[in-house]
Amino acid sequence: MIKIILLVLGIVSFVYGDITVTATVDRTVVPLDGTITLTVEVSGENVEISDFPEFPVSDDWSVQGTSTSTSTSVQIINGKMTMTKTVNLIFYLVPQKVGNLTIP
Repeated sequence: MIKIILLVLGIVSFVYGDITVTATVDRTVVPLDGTITLTVEVSGENVEISDFPEFPVSDDWSVQGTSTSTSTSVQIINGKMTMTKTVNLIFYLVPQKVGNLTIP
């Protein structure tokens, strides 16, 4: 049984390669009527995002809008080609109260 699990993990690792996820905000202080931009960057060889994820329900934030951007980078070094695809999932958030708020 353990061998089967290791084989499956090896295939998943091979098929999907290295994927990195990074979340950033454009500022850390925002007025109550202001907007903060949360960007979730997903990058790797085989990045595919079929559905835009929903922002977790929160009493601290409301989602004013969303957008995406996609870029692809191809590198050829010593005859070896590598391709990296980057998808940015962008959330425009409005605070719902004053204080120290956490993005879930």
